[in-house]
Amino acid sequence: MCEAVKAILEIEGIDVVTTTSSVNAVEDIRENGYDLIISEPSNPWVSGVSSLFTREFYRRIRNHLNPDGLLVQWIQLHHLSAREIATILATARAEFAHVAVWRAGTQACLVATPAPGQPNSAVWQKWSESSEFTVERALTHLDKPEALAAIELATAP
Repeated sequence: MCEAVKAILEIEGIDVVTTTSSVNAVEDIRENGYDLIISEPSNPWVSGVSSLFTREFYRRIRNHLNPDGLLVQWIQLHHLSAREIATILATARAEFAHVAVWRAGTQACLVATPAPGQPNSAVWQKWSESSEFTVERALTHLDKPEALAAIELATAP
């Protein structure tokens, strides 16, 4: 996880646990529930990394998320075919109630939840109105809810 993101989360009082080994990532997960798990694996064909795109991995993550928790997993689109992306989506969907893939240039994030959730209007309001996110809104062009539809590649309710 990016050290800057970790620092921001810790300032907000959020307990952050990180691992640097994709091979040991699943073993490093504690038994208690998490609100958010971020997985930033390299390409699936790199030795040891493919295990982070398996049904067993997604099941273990789901079992350690709180009921309204999120898994966010980075996917390098420019190295994967549409079929491979569909396979990742289907595999995650086998373990999660809701899965979506969101594009950011040649990258994407798979977002999975154990239970379908509703958008948090308070979070959106803070994002869209707070001056602390002015730069991010300009960089992402996500200045209104409709902009999200333009970057959603796939969803599986």
